[in-house]
Amino acid sequence: MPVSSASAPLDGFALASPAAERVAVIAVALTTMLAPLNSTMIAVALPHVMAEFGADVASVGWLVTSYLIAMAALQPVAGTLGDRLGRRRLILGGVAWFGVASLGAATASSLFTLLFFRVQQAVAGAIARPNGAALLREVVPA
Repeated sequence: MPVSSASAPLDGFALASPAAERVAVIAVALTTMLAPLNSTMIAVALPHVMAEFGADVASVGWLVTSYLIAMAALQPVAGTLGDRLGRRRLILGGVAWFGVASLGAATASSLFTLLFFRVQQAVAGAIARPNGAALLREVVPA
């Protein structure tokens, strides 16, 4: 697929076959699925988190609220960064950051620590998600 000078660079993706396009679609789909999945699965864990940390509903509710606020606020900024720094780099960095933040959340010893790592997950997801969608638009012909 030729790239005109007006379009963004393909971040090193030179897909020569439909099979390579499918691999790219699957990889980006799995990556962008992490953030929305993580934003909903915490609802199942809230009663356990309340019991583990001895917290009330209002305090534990911030685990969901802060995640959604950070995701919504940072996705437009992350998309712009992807235009400037390269989508592939931001997707890979976002996935790595998300993994580290998930490890931190899993080992959190307090509600505040868990909240901190949840926000880190949201930031990482907000970086990966819009750039994944934009990368697919570049890689897979319409």
